[in-house]
Amino acid sequence: MTGGTGLIGQALVPRLRVWAEGVDLLSRTVGGQGDRVTCDLRRWDGGIPAGKLNALHGRYGCLVHLAALYDPRSAMADAYTHTILGTQTALTLAAKLGIPHFFHLSTVAVALGDDYTPAGAPYPTDRLSVDRAFPDSYAYSKAHAEAMVRQWTSGVDCRTICRLGIVVGDTEGNPPARLDGPYYAADGLSRVRNLLRAAPGPLPLVGHGQVRLPLVPLDIASRALDRLIQLSVIRPVQGISCFHLTPQQGVALGEFYRFILDKLELGGRQIHFTNNLPHGLQKRLVDLALGIPKEELEYSLHLPRFESTATRALLGQGWCPEFGEYQDAFWKGYRLYAENRGA
Repeated sequence: MTGGTGLIGQALVPRLRVWAEGVDLLSRTVGGQGDRVTCDLRRWDGGIPAGKLNALHGRYGCLVHLAALYDPRSAMADAYTHTILGTQTALTLAAKLGIPHFFHLSTVAVALGDDYTPAGAPYPTDRLSVDRAFPDSYAYSKAHAEAMVRQWTSGVDCRTICRLGIVVGDTEGNPPARLDGPYYAADGLSRVRNLLRAAPGPLPLVGHGQVRLPLVPLDIASRALDRLIQLSVIRPVQGISCFHLTPQQGVALGEFYRFILDKLELGGRQIHFTNNLPHGLQKRLVDLALGIPKEELEYSLHLPRFESTATRALLGQGWCPEFGEYQDAFWKGYRLYAENRGA
């Protein structure tokens, strides 16, 4: 596994160890959970000596590739090196080590900026357009990394791609590891709570109230990935399989804002979504007023609905709860994060 020390990896590795004969982590660091193979995906063959590669050949049934630079504000050169080049190195290692299955963690961000809208149909798993502008380096690099996995044919017979939705804290209410995504909205509205309370009339919020956020709790995401990896090893499928790890409906942006406003005791106020400002100005104003990075705003404004029939067929209809089922845990986790930050 690459990326085993990251947010998703740390939640996933213990699950894999329940049934897998062994889980080795390709990592630049040593120590921690599990066996480590010293590897830097930015280097040729990951910097693994030829003798070590020969010794590891034929040992593994699957390479789980989670590693990427998750930072929409990162420089394009850094995103290219860590995510695109890193994926190429991981694929090369899979081929040289004789690993038949490559499991790639992608993201719903690959759909950002795509104008695929046939009669409002959900975004299909076989759709990937890279010949267009992307809103940030993360979406760009992840889309091109996925394209590489799809086009790769040398020595890797089975390739599974999972486009993961927006990950939030777990369903138990534990604090998130970092503040990003939807937590920016909670944090930003909390900071201007008194200003909103004093403002007359409907509360002006920038965005599209009907856009649905594909939120997935961390524990649910790791459980789903564990199951899909296990199934892919037990019943390997030649070629490419792609799954959207997203809730069936997702929470409408308007509903999400109303939930936060309720928690801030502003639930009786009406919301007015405004889209008549120049788009770039909208993003700059939200960044300044609420502290929501303009790159993050794209995810809450322009994500389509995602086709997830194949996912539900394997994992069950209710594999991912809708936001309303764990919203109190979401808020509990955010409040714990905020309190710990201020301690």
